[in-house]
Amino acid sequence: MIVFACAIGSLGDVNPVISLGSALQQRGHRVFVLTTADAETKVRESGLHAHAVLSQQQWDSWRTLPRESEPHLENMKAWIHMALPAVAETIRFVWQEFVPGDSIGLAPAMTGAGFPFLREKFQMPLIEIQYAPRVHLDAGEFDQMFGDVLNGIRKSIRLPPMQEGWLRWLLTPDRALGLYPEWFLDASDLERPANVIPLHYLFESQDDSRALSEELVDFLARGKAPLVVTFGTYAQTDAALYANAIEACVSIGERLVVLTRYPEQLPSPLPSGCMSVPYVSLKQLFPYASAVIHHGGAGTVAQAFRAGVPQIICPIAFDQFANADRVVALGCGTRIDRAEFRVDLITHVVANTVADAHMTQAAKVVAGRIDDDATSRVCEFIERYARELGVKA
Repeated sequence: MIVFACAIGSLGDVNPVISLGSALQQRGHRVFVLTTADAETKVRESGLHAHAVLSQQQWDSWRTLPRESEPHLENMKAWIHMALPAVAETIRFVWQEFVPGDSIGLAPAMTGAGFPFLREKFQMPLIEIQYAPRVHLDAGEFDQMFGDVLNGIRKSIRLPPMQEGWLRWLLTPDRALGLYPEWFLDASDLERPANVIPLHYLFESQDDSRALSEELVDFLARGKAPLVVTFGTYAQTDAALYANAIEACVSIGERLVVLTRYPEQLPSPLPSGCMSVPYVSLKQLFPYASAVIHHGGAGTVAQAFRAGVPQIICPIAFDQFANADRVVALGCGTRIDRAEFRVDLITHVVANTVADAHMTQAAKVVAGRIDDDATSRVCEFIERYARELGVKA
């Protein structure tokens, strides 16, 4: 079976696809990962075939844009600057490698926007992969903004025009798998997405085994457990969030490890008791933390659950708000909205979180529910779905 897997986004989006793609490849399938130029090398180092459908210039243009004040505008910005630009190259590449009756697509609904065109054009089955439960989008606004653009793509590949229902068309795969556990989906009374089978988080083995630097190991050993703060691997315009988190922690004597690939957005010099590091293995680092301050990305949530540490979440866009609400409902953390992410409130929340034995215990209970090796089960579902959809698997 030929598998075309979409991995466009932060490393929290890329790592589960690497895990899944590697396992499918080991099971005898041919896997192509369609990703960003920024993540292309990482995918290839895992032994998978990678093809960049979003150039480094396009990726840099997207990640350096200032954050929007309204979450739905941030979602639209991502669609315009990250998802749409990848559509043409996704179609071109898959069209070239596609084999009828032996090919299947694995893609998130929005960032994998090229796949529904391929599904309709070639009847290539499409399995949606959800990193977190899907959030509601305004269908009317979406159709009004993007209908003409998407009809232009349809015309270029000789598909008939559509008059309405664009969002419904994008969000209607043949099957949908949740790369999150059912207990996370059911943690709150938020609307349950229809026709999705929740399975479990997937963890990338190469990242898991990446050793911490000697400098970081020495820092961790020199004092009490630090907090860890990160706002994602692509975050480059969050200087105020980092500054407030650092000031709040330092003001009450807490040590802090700051994760960012872009240290220029941090105060310089960093206060005593703080250390900045670029990308590291969260499996290796998080167990040392007293708590994690982060944006609520699905990958970071999963790793904090895995380590059994409390979470302080400042959601910014996408699924992060719903993720934060589920973490809170499980008793494992606190949500602070971005408008309220001030030093005084962060200080109060950090102090309470570090001292909250009930929250720490709830986080440890959740850690006991994490399955480190769920990948084979997800592969079995994909193979079963492929057979049901007429693909030789």
